[in-house]
Amino acid sequence: ELPPRTARRGERWVVRVIPSDGIADGPEVRAPFTVDNTPPTAPAPAIAPATPTTGDALEVRVETPATDADGDRLEYRYRWLRDGVALDVGAATTRIDPKLTRRGQRWRVEVSAFDGTAEGPAAAAEVVVDNSAPGAAEVAVRPDRPRTGDALRCQVTRPATDADGDAIEYRFGWQRDGAPVAVGADGVVAGPLVCAGQSWSCAAEASDGDRCGPVARSGAVSVDNAPPPAPRIAIAPAEPTASEPPVCAVVSEVLDPDRDPVQYRFEWLRGKGKQVLASQPGLAVGAVKRGEIWTCRVRASDGQHSSEAATAQTKIVNAPPQPPRVKLTPERPRALRDGLRCEVVAPAIDPDGDPVRYRVIWTKDGVEQEFSDQSLEVAARHVNEKSIWQCTVQASDGRAASVSARSNSALVQP
Repeated sequence: ELPPRTARRGERWVVRVIPSDGIADGPEVRAPFTVDNTPPTAPAPAIAPATPTTGDALEVRVETPATDADGDRLEYRYRWLRDGVALDVGAATTRIDPKLTRRGQRWRVEVSAFDGTAEGPAAAAEVVVDNSAPGAAEVAVRPDRPRTGDALRCQVTRPATDADGDAIEYRFGWQRDGAPVAVGADGVVAGPLVCAGQSWSCAAEASDGDRCGPVARSGAVSVDNAPPPAPRIAIAPAEPTASEPPVCAVVSEVLDPDRDPVQYRFEWLRGKGKQVLASQPGLAVGAVKRGEIWTCRVRASDGQHSSEAATAQTKIVNAPPQPPRVKLTPERPRALRDGLRCEVVAPAIDPDGDPVRYRVIWTKDGVEQEFSDQSLEVAARHVNEKSIWQCTVQASDGRAASVSARSNSALVQP
């Protein structure tokens, strides 16, 4: 027997056998032979990554190399199988393209060594492609410039992707002034929780129902002071005139979202003009004319921001004349000798500048007399002893009449 590693491949050897009985040798027998090739041993392969997910490339590595007793240079041959089916990717392929890997697939690689003459036994490695976690999303707080009372939304500005095509759900979290708060799990913070001076940020984690992706975090937004709501206003009287101009009033006090004290700013505009003509609640007597249309505009202010403008509009209508002052003369008339006169001692004034006509009513002992309503005088023949006379005058501009002006009463003397 030859010691191991004495013979080399291709060498020709002869074994000579000479029998002997201890006294004499017998005839020699020769047995020639040639040393044959020895196949390599099996290697120990492994697939990386050991726990692949969809879209991962697969790479085979020889963890323990094959050996060759003849010291031949070895090359490895690879056979890839997916779910038991061999792939025609070539015997030299050590890497599987990531486009070919999908969740649930079973991949196997069989590796054998070849010494140029013979192929040794194959060894195998297997992996199963696992579920892939979703990728990262991007989120932002909306609105990005909130004010007190605004509801906040954690908006996914760039959705997460899932290599397995699974449906994705998001889990939301919020921080207020840098500290976690247990609100807004649905991605929304209710408006009453949002106040001026606070800082809010949100986070979202994408899940495919099995695994979660990396947490996406928004930038922080600062909550600004909120403007007051627009006030409710009304104009009085319902039909203003030149003598009773319109007054604009806030009919219900505004409650500021930040509870700041509120002040009101009044503006009056005439017609379609844009110029502010007055900045007080009421317009002055003499500032308006019949037929004009005036708009009252009111804003509430908390000292930092103003509300939207509340507006109300009115039309200046005709103003009735102011009543005149009248006097009946003589104050002590004589029966059948003195006529009576209804004297206008202070004429009626029309605020709209309209011409004025008088309507005169004479009463005798409280009974209206059938005289012309334009008559300012009563003839002496109608003036009877002990009768009591009075005149009433109304001024009219043709559209409206003043209140009645009554004279003094006169008792007819004998």
